Amino acid sequence: MPSSRLRAAAIRGWRDLRRAVRALRRTHPRRSIGAVETPDEAAPGEVTVLGWAHVPNDPVGSVVVTIDGRPAALARLGLLAPDVGRARRSREAGWSGWAAAVDLSQYPAQRVVIGAIATTVGGLAEVLTPRFVQVGHAGPEEQLPEEHLSVKALALAAPDVLFLSGVTATRLLPSRVEIIIDGHPAGRARLLAGLTPELESLSCVQAPIAGFTHLVERQNAVPGTENRVEAVVTMIDGTVRRIGPIVARVPERRVPPPDASTLRARVVERARDAPTRRVPKLRLLVVTHSLTLGGGQLFLFELLRGLIPAPDVSCVVVAPCDGPLRTQFEALGATVHLVGEYPVDSPAAYESRLVDLVGLARYHGSNVAIVNTLGASIGADLACILAIPYVWAVHESFRPPLFWAEAFGPEGYDHVRARGIDAIRNANAMVFEADATRQLFEDYADPERLITLPYGIGLTEIDDFRNSSAARGVPARGDGSVELLVVGTFEPRKAQARVALAFSRVADEFPETKLIMVGAGDDAYTRGVRDVVRRLHLGDRIRLVPVTGDLYEWYSRADVLVSASDIESLPRSVLEAMAFDVPVIAASVFGLPEIITDGADGLLMEPRDVDGLVTGLRRVLELEPGQRAALGRAGGKRVRTQFGSVDYIDVWARLLHALVDDPQARPAAALESSGRSSPTRGAG
Repeated sequence: MPSSRLRAAAIRGWRDLRRAVRALRRTHPRRSIGAVETPDEAAPGEVTVLGWAHVPNDPVGSVVVTIDGRPAALARLGLLAPDVGRARRSREAGWSGWAAAVDLSQYPAQRVVIGAIATTVGGLAEVLTPRFVQVGHAGPEEQLPEEHLSVKALALAAPDVLFLSGVTATRLLPSRVEIIIDGHPAGRARLLAGLTPELESLSCVQAPIAGFTHLVERQNAVPGTENRVEAVVTMIDGTVRRIGPIVARVPERRVPPPDASTLRARVVERARDAPTRRVPKLRLLVVTHSLTLGGGQLFLFELLRGLIPAPDVSCVVVAPCDGPLRTQFEALGATVHLVGEYPVDSPAAYESRLVDLVGLARYHGSNVAIVNTLGASIGADLACILAIPYVWAVHESFRPPLFWAEAFGPEGYDHVRARGIDAIRNANAMVFEADATRQLFEDYADPERLITLPYGIGLTEIDDFRNSSAARGVPARGDGSVELLVVGTFEPRKAQARVALAFSRVADEFPETKLIMVGAGDDAYTRGVRDVVRRLHLGDRIRLVPVTGDLYEWYSRADVLVSASDIESLPRSVLEAMAFDVPVIAASVFGLPEIITDGADGLLMEPRDVDGLVTGLRRVLELEPGQRAALGRAGGKRVRTQFGSVDYIDVWARLLHALVDDPQARPAAALESSGRSSPTRGAG
């Protein structure tokens, strides 16, 4: 090419660059029609930045790429952007894909804004939607110091529990954390949202998800034994880091406090002396962990709504504190007693609370108990003292020692755990929602006392809503957007923070998609999720909605339900969404594979793995609307076949009556003796 033509091309490029700089000073990002599409993470050095731009009826003449608002490179135009074309459903002239090479070597371990300015042939300059990019370190990662992984060990009369916590101490986001003990895998840790006070003291921590926790049960460990503990962290960019190793020593066995047996003797004596009164044949004592809105609580409401109207049933409900379900239980005819938080801080407080509960139960004349969730284990202990049969509804997919360790931590753990293990061993029946959960308890109880009974949901109410004016009043979206719905009280195991991070990585690929997460509270984890969402800079494309009892409207408008929980037995939200014919994508944990056949009536994905969640979201969003609808209908058919509430309540009623007649009756045998088929599974 002659030098004159080269000179002219250089002059035109320089003019475009100056025009872009002037535009940068006077334009506003909200005017942009186009976007930068670089990945969220990049290594230092030269990086290729891609993007697209469109100005109606005015072709794009040049694109200048910026770093933190400063011009960095002139882009090459004329590239195809087929994903944009498909999303916009338009063949109008003026679309332009572009690419540019920028140098990020001067930004090691920093978060930069990569933007672009498109200038049209007609002279109009537009600022395109930028991207926040995390630049990696300039050299190889160093092994993190030991203090970023901590372990606490509990030594009891039964298997020991290790409490692990750690920090990734990096500006990059972790995808998953694998725990290694003595060279053997010990499971994936749970990533935390936000920074705890301990983490905030580490100036090197910048990522919105930086901490992790994990519990490990060690069978019959010998005091003084040492274990080598490491954490292997896989970052979103694929790099792998190791934290540790550190040594965890098994402490000496703890000795029960000397007054524990004396306290228990007083409680038993009170149980014998307390007055009784006559009431109907089935005198239900129900002890639950909470009266707030949640899956386990709504299960209990559905159950009692079916049981209490019977003429031979009287019911008293015991709960630690008030909540919206109290008035609903009272409307059913139950008497509700609020007794204060179940104490776990000392044996004396625990046994004192039992004295109060013994008097209450004996006055009511309780002859059979329902204990709702492991968190209400004091109710099972109470039934043992009263010598009445009890059925324990277990919703938690934990082995028992790990549950009490997670729920109560090291403080107050010994006494509650010991009483709880005894109550499991003596249970007349334990009811589980999934076989995978039931199997966790087979080492702690008589397997013939354990049954699987997938609970039912109110299909009639759902159908009534879908056919009602309320459902018809749900506004139809005409903007072509797709709504991803997450339902559940905000807590680390339900992984709302991980869902937000995964969504941010597919947001540009599916620009019409929005994420709605229902269940926000006013707690530390919710505040951490809000911080994660704020840092993602996706505006109103991620919406956090407070806890609500009116979920049917959200199911009615949802296109996909996402369940990323790492601990779930049989989530009610999944069953309800399927009943609304909403396609579900869920983490493959415990009972989920028992109700979802991947690709047939729902989709499954890897748990505790941000990359696996990203893959799952892409998989469901790449389906055509008709394919998603067909998947939802298949899920709805399965739920309607297996999870109606009528038979479910009938099975519970037969089980309770059988145990009142014969407390030693085997659950499965008692149900079969009625001559009716039962939807139960178990060893009995």
